[in-house]
Amino acid sequence: MTPPPARPGGGVLPFPGYSVRYTVDPDGTAWLVARDVLAILDLDVSKHPGRWLNRTPDAERAYRHVPSVSGTQRYSVVSIPAALALTKRRRKRPIDATVRAFLNREAVHLVRRAD
Repeated sequence: MTPPPARPGGGVLPFPGYSVRYTVDPDGTAWLVARDVLAILDLDVSKHPGRWLNRTPDAERAYRHVPSVSGTQRYSVVSIPAALALTKRRRKRPIDATVRAFLNREAVHLVRRAD
């Protein structure tokens, strides 16, 4: 039995040693905070985080307001397919397979299914 799709809003998906923040639009589109996805992939985001997203199509990335500890903030976000594409683009470490499994197991349930 799969869990029900997430309601509009936001939350956190646990990943060992990290937490991946997400938001869901009222139309059911799920977005993951880009900085969190890049962090679990061990990509350096300190100098220029946008360089990892420059080949991501505009339809797969956006800016959204995401709830955080200090209130709602505007973050760069990516769709789940874009996050999966980031893991396929680099072939640096075996952690990519772990991240892909995490995205397929946890994040895919955020997508609202059309009945």
